[in-house]
Amino acid sequence: MKNIKFLRHAQSAGNIGLPSSSPGEIPLTQEGLRAAEEAARNFEGRPPDLIVVSPFRRAQETAAPFKRRFADARSEDWPVQEFTYLSPSRFQNSNAQERLPKVKAYWKTATADTNDGPGAESFRDFIMRVQTTLKNVRERVEENILVVCHEMVIKAAMWLETQRPDMEVPCAPQRFREYSLSFEIPNLGEWDYPALPLVFRPTTSSNTGAAKAGTDTNENATSGGNREQDIRAIDELIQKSLAYNTGQQVRELFEFIGKIPYFSPFNAMLLHIQRPNASVVFSAKKWTELGRTIKPGARPLVILATMGPVAFVFDKEDTEGAELPSMLEQGNLFADPFHAQGSASYTVWKRLLRNCTRIGVSVVDGSGNLNKAGRIEKRKTICVIQVNPNHSKVVQFVTLFHELAHLFCGHLGDFNGICHDRSAASRSSAEIEAEATAFLVAQRCGIVAHSVRYLSAYVKGAAFSLEAILVAAGKIHQMCCGNFRVPK
Repeated sequence: MKNIKFLRHAQSAGNIGLPSSSPGEIPLTQEGLRAAEEAARNFEGRPPDLIVVSPFRRAQETAAPFKRRFADARSEDWPVQEFTYLSPSRFQNSNAQERLPKVKAYWKTATADTNDGPGAESFRDFIMRVQTTLKNVRERVEENILVVCHEMVIKAAMWLETQRPDMEVPCAPQRFREYSLSFEIPNLGEWDYPALPLVFRPTTSSNTGAAKAGTDTNENATSGGNREQDIRAIDELIQKSLAYNTGQQVRELFEFIGKIPYFSPFNAMLLHIQRPNASVVFSAKKWTELGRTIKPGARPLVILATMGPVAFVFDKEDTEGAELPSMLEQGNLFADPFHAQGSASYTVWKRLLRNCTRIGVSVVDGSGNLNKAGRIEKRKTICVIQVNPNHSKVVQFVTLFHELAHLFCGHLGDFNGICHDRSAASRSSAEIEAEATAFLVAQRCGIVAHSVRYLSAYVKGAAFSLEAILVAAGKIHQMCCGNFRVPK
């Protein structure tokens, strides 16, 4: 199976607001050079057989330490340079802030074929470049490929793979822009292609019409609306629709979530609302790959799509065809309240601790609390998190996620401007939000956190905020992926 990884370049002079005249000549900063060296040194997984690099200087400098470490890998320059939609000749020695009015004007009025002038390319040409890149990496004989490129190139690849956009509609550039602004890829951020289902969406929107009708099988259904309003609407939908007002009902919900670990917890909730007895759920495309077809008249189930509005999936009972391969048993999810499994990356752990320091959080040895995995305490201008080192590294990961979730959900009150004060939340609500957040981040990091038994002590009638969970999960995941943006 191919292992294709897209990697954004390290911090560049443009990223810190320095002026430039030629998009292709922007260098890395000293911090970027250091971080690239560290990323190459700590690179995990199968060594690349092929290293593909953008011709732009910042990508070339990022790739250099990878080429040195993996000297046996073939190296090639491909046209995976950043999208230059404004003509450089009109913006000599300018920085991003100075170009911002023209950037906004371009994205407001551009068509797929708009070309701003010498040195610029149209949106259509850019997308065709990315499509060609995806085709080429699929067809190469090398199994392990590293593509060192740029943020918009990676976002365009993700857009093409997850949204299946129609490039012939007049607003195609605007649709991509809206998608692109919905999340960030940090310097040295990675994306694996072919894309696996992502369990975290930084932004959320809903298509309640499609959800109610259940007849639109277009996996690229779209919806409009304000992000904050959409999140609150989904919050209300879950609170009203679930109506889990007894411990038994909540226990059944978490058992259901445990059975479907390849969906985010909240998509699993949405599936449980619509089909409590669902067993195996996939998209129509995935069912086709498994040799099964959707039965005529089958009613799709609605979930939140990766980086987009909604997607439609089908339960096994709505399909027919080949027998399914045997599935791995999930085991007893109630055996150990601290139990977690998966792989724990030392690189991610170091990055997470470094970002904790940047926001004023000190992570210390909590072995004195042998009956606890961890705890958090707020002290004036810092927070101290104790993590019990007697547990496995994966459990320590989930513990740190859980305690950070208390901070980012606002359960400790305002802290250095990084969260809203929600200290009035009940203990039950706070524990549900913290553990659900930890569960979400853990899945994004390849760790299965078995949170059911832990939560069962708190779920009796407690309310919780999906908005708080999503925001907290986004911030903690950003801390795992790169430098967290500390509010000024």
